[in-house]
Amino acid sequence: MKTHSLLTKTQTAQETKEAEVTETVNRVIGTIIMALSGFILYLDKVYVLYGFEVSDTHGWKNTETYIWALCQTISPILIILGMWLRPYFVSLAIPITCYALQF
Repeated sequence: MKTHSLLTKTQTAQETKEAEVTETVNRVIGTIIMALSGFILYLDKVYVLYGFEVSDTHGWKNTETYIWALCQTISPILIILGMWLRPYFVSLAIPITCYALQF
């Protein structure tokens, strides 16, 4: 009977540790997604810096404006996905700062 109890405690401890590792991995991935959501806002500047041109801008004036509008649409989706994974609280500063710098 004691062996069964000890085995159950060991399994419970192992399951708890696995859950903690999974939560930590999810938080790190969420943090990376939050950072990406902030950095993606400056993708249009990278396109201009390296001279990339898109042939079909879907009615936008130029490539820079098209990429900016596209990234402004994708970034909030990434923020929602990152928040769903419960990132570290400090990572919220990255997209907030990037949005604030665009004003």
